[in-house]
Amino acid sequence: MQLAASATFLQIFQANIVPTQIYGQQFLPIILNSLDNKDPDVGEAWLETLLQVIPMLNKDTIRKEVNTALSLTTRAVSKTSRM
Repeated sequence: MQLAASATFLQIFQANIVPTQIYGQQFLPIILNSLDNKDPDVGEAWLETLLQVIPMLNKDTIRKEVNTALSLTTRAVSKTSRM
């Protein structure tokens, strides 16, 4: 199901079904949250979707959404490795 969802998110973006700004607000957070899936194939599918989408997003969206998600992931990994 996750693999199909990541492909669908990419198709929605490529077909310009929703404006880029709306995509960044509504879809990007889901993509970013899904990167941390326990199944490596699912995580890779979402990563591929993210890598296809990033070049088309505006810089403010990338700074706000992607950098925030990456910093949260880094903190979670650091906390886990300390345990």
